[in-house]
Amino acid sequence: MEPALGLGRSSTGWTFFTIIRSPLLAAALVLVACATPSTTLVNQDLQTVRCSATSRGHSGTPSVLANRDRCVREFLSTGYVELPDVVLGIKPSFAGAAPSVQEVITGSPADKAGMKPGDVIQSMDGRPVQSFKDFVEALKSKRAGDVLPIVARRGGAALEFAPVLERR
Repeated sequence: MEPALGLGRSSTGWTFFTIIRSPLLAAALVLVACATPSTTLVNQDLQTVRCSATSRGHSGTPSVLANRDRCVREFLSTGYVELPDVVLGIKPSFAGAAPSVQEVITGSPADKAGMKPGDVIQSMDGRPVQSFKDFVEALKSKRAGDVLPIVARRGGAALEFAPVLERR
């Protein structure tokens, strides 16, 4: 009599299951780790910090969420803000009265729209930009695929840009 192809311990099916169960277990653990809630914050100097669950316990449990929330509160109180979900693709400088473009990332929405280092940002989405917080708030109000109207000065000329934001 031929052995059945079920999952009995002496079957071919059981052997196959035994071979793949370790990689499946490892993949499941990676997925659980990736599902751990985290929040990324950034400050005016573009330094980032990630607050995530650091205590023992399962993702989503009150103690884990409390640790992340406490971390977020502490950094928010020191001038950090939550990192927006969209990318403009510039490195701004907030040294003067208005933010200026220090660097433009090649291939970014800002680059495609024609922004250049040295441009001084006057407004974003129709609102004046005078601080790091104004800059981040303009980005946080948008989603990937949205156009973010920007008015900037280059030399003495006022220029308008319409970059299409991308997902972080």
